[in-house]
Amino acid sequence: METTENVPVRITIRRNADGVLREFTDEIRGDEYALYIWQEGNFACDCNRAMFWHAAAGEPDPDDSPCGDDRYDVRITTLDGKVVYDELA
Repeated sequence: METTENVPVRITIRRNADGVLREFTDEIRGDEYALYIWQEGNFACDCNRAMFWHAAAGEPDPDDSPCGDDRYDVRITTLDGKVVYDELA
């Protein structure tokens, strides 16, 4: 997945407190930056992952989710099934 072009992907987010999974389709750049933002960048923070988790079900952003890095885990999969990043394993 080494390209600067956008690649359609499926994002699966698990809320670790109860194991509930939610998914949505998005586009990310197909390079190291795209993975960095989920591993260590803004999308690695629980406050942002909570926003994605709620949005995947059409719910409003909770706005009060504290920062941290252990309440949500993600998996990023290309639409043809290739796992490119996985915290759920």
